Amino acid sequence: MLNVGVVGTGFGQKIHVPGFQALTGVQVLGLWGRDLAKTQSLAVKLGVPLVFESVEAMAQHPEIHAVSLTTPPHLHYEQAMTVLQAKKALLCEKPVALTAAQVQAMLTLAEANQLTHGVDFEFRLVPEWLRLKELLAADILGSLRLIDVTWQVEGRADASRSWNWYAQRDQGGGALGAIGSHAFDYIEWLFAPIATLQAQLTTTISQRPDGTGQLLAVDSDDTCNLLFTLASGISGLMSLSTVTWSGQGHWLRVYGEKGTLILGSADLTDYVHGFQLWFAPPGGTLQLEVIPERLRFARTYTDGRLAPFVGIAQRFVEAIATAQPMTPSLHEGLRSQQLIDAAQYSHQHSCVIKMSDFV
Repeated sequence: MLNVGVVGTGFGQKIHVPGFQALTGVQVLGLWGRDLAKTQSLAVKLGVPLVFESVEAMAQHPEIHAVSLTTPPHLHYEQAMTVLQAKKALLCEKPVALTAAQVQAMLTLAEANQLTHGVDFEFRLVPEWLRLKELLAADILGSLRLIDVTWQVEGRADASRSWNWYAQRDQGGGALGAIGSHAFDYIEWLFAPIATLQAQLTTTISQRPDGTGQLLAVDSDDTCNLLFTLASGISGLMSLSTVTWSGQGHWLRVYGEKGTLILGSADLTDYVHGFQLWFAPPGGTLQLEVIPERLRFARTYTDGRLAPFVGIAQRFVEAIATAQPMTPSLHEGLRSQQLIDAAQYSHQHSCVIKMSDFV
């Protein structure tokens, strides 16, 4: 039996705990949360036997074999290093940390201790995205001409939504980290490394109320516009926003010499449910692609995020059992963070970043 400890009671209770509990031969043995009383109550509800008063206590417990981090980004580095120093396998949410230097330190320690490490880039497990990758690998589009990412949702559109860590740039808040981290990962997974980028980050809602109703300043971005060029020479653009009422949702459009592939979902409340994939040959109309049964989830859930996380968790567990590397790992987490850092630098200095010079 592989015993897992889950750190964090927000996304942790919604996705990580039930995700690991869906696997055979795995037990969520422990839970840590900032509010001990709340965590104890949740542990009873979720069927988790142990509650820890600190991440260090969890990591040092002899019956905990692996730890999954679901806390806000500014806590990841210290918590991950505690886990890795205790020589426990680590699964981490994205963005992995606040800077690429922090992620590099985590990766160096994990590999020095020969530990399994993974990152929850769940789009790599979504059936429609897997089918898109297959079609691209089959050269259905020929030479590519343009990549267009539009990800516009309304999760933070309500200006009365409470101020918290997400409103603070120095705590890893903002759209670039929350959704840009995914976009950077899947662009390089599907196509090629990003060679250059230029970014403009905007904070359109500059104040939010705290628990008492007092307005506090927001300095994290909620809208990001980026231009990029792949190492293969193909150009692309991204429009990312978390404050767009009735936004388009999440769309990836790929244009090539032999046609167009469009992958997208207009669902503004669940960022996994609702994806469909279309193809159109030159001069033709878009036709819906049938997703092969072999790529579909074995089980789906009301919360769309759970099914791909189960797949990520399964990869993590299998990697521990076989002592083989998993993908996506801290390597992919590091690359995504390098691109986030580059986008932030580009915005601050109004410049184009050449990634080979930046990292």
